Amino acid sequence: MEKLSIAEISRKTNIPESTLRYRTKLFRKFLIIFGKGRKKKFAKESLDRFQYINNCFEEGLSTDSIVTNLEKKYGQEAIVEESKTGLRKIKNTGSKIDFEIMAPMIKIIENQEIIITELRTQNRMLKEPKQGFLKKLFF
Repeated sequence: MEKLSIAEISRKTNIPESTLRYRTKLFRKFLIIFGKGRKKKFAKESLDRFQYINNCFEEGLSTDSIVTNLEKKYGQEAIVEESKTGLRKIKNTGSKIDFEIMAPMIKIIENQEIIITELRTQNRMLKEPKQGFLKKLFF
């Protein structure tokens, strides 16, 4: 597997290194990273992902929108660390999300939140002290 440094990615994509470093922090879970610190390298696939992220920013998309697009397009990859014995997976951040399955589930959760809010309101009303008939009339 070919590994590229930030400088190499910068030269190939014409994106400044500082921008790539910042976007690495924002979108780390979508990049295949080897090593850490100054020895950090990226899988060759990261080149396309950085270019895709850059295009999204140029289109004016927000960071949240870009994350959603990346989840749809790539899923989340594993972050890899090199050790003396070879490559070792240190974090598996998940897999592609099936949005057709997730959409109805999100709708159910939203409905449950509304119901819970209504129940809390009713519960507060029950806990309030009741006023007697005469108090209602005269006070």
